Amino acid sequence: MKWLYFILLLLTASGNSKAQFKHIIQSGVIDFEFKINRYERVKEILSDQASFSKYRDFVLYLQNNKFLTRKYQMDFDKEYSNTRLTEKENIQDLIDLLIGIPTARIVQDFTQDSIYIEKKFSEETFYLAEKVKKITWKYTDERMEIVGYECRRVNGLLMDSIYIVAFYCPEIEVTGGPAGISGLPGMILGLSIPQEHINIFATKIDLDTATQPRPIKKSKYLSTEQFEIHIKSILGDRITPEKWNMTKRALNY
Repeated sequence: MKWLYFILLLLTASGNSKAQFKHIIQSGVIDFEFKINRYERVKEILSDQASFSKYRDFVLYLQNNKFLTRKYQMDFDKEYSNTRLTEKENIQDLIDLLIGIPTARIVQDFTQDSIYIEKKFSEETFYLAEKVKKITWKYTDERMEIVGYECRRVNGLLMDSIYIVAFYCPEIEVTGGPAGISGLPGMILGLSIPQEHINIFATKIDLDTATQPRPIKKSKYLSTEQFEIHIKSILGDRITPEKWNMTKRALNY
């Protein structure tokens, strides 16, 4: 009996020891689905212009085709994340601009709190550089499972006015996320921006894979402000001044 008791004691100690050493995830590949309610965005941006003949048919079409979907894939490690657009629905150039010029690639440098963005609109490619967006986070007790991983909900405030709901996974110990949103003690796998009618959620995760995401190397970058000035010059009088702020915010996603 003494020997049996000794063996049981060893097994229990071994089990407790294993439980103490949680697997730390610091690299991998995540697929994200980026869904925009373009019907609501277009209605808000165009306002009474939505009834104009050049927009009317498209707005009517959107009543039964409300959601625009873009797909991204993120490679990440402890230093960088590299998120690439893998699939985009093609729609009218102007409307695409009003909804938000698609981000072709976004690289986040966690060591420098910097973001490098590649945007493509019409025949032009733009390269932007900026610091990580500052967000005020408030933690909650709510949980959600996303592709098999338990995530914790936090509510955030971006630029003191844009409300964000994020679900991060503490098991993935990288402070990253989609659309350049980060700053939590774990990878963000779900993100909702109600004011912008945007939802982004992970659809597939392949962890601990050998990835080497690195920054976009360019000799010259635009600031966000310079990019906004250029886009506003393209729009000209085609959008009212009061709707410019929403369009300007949309350039970031």
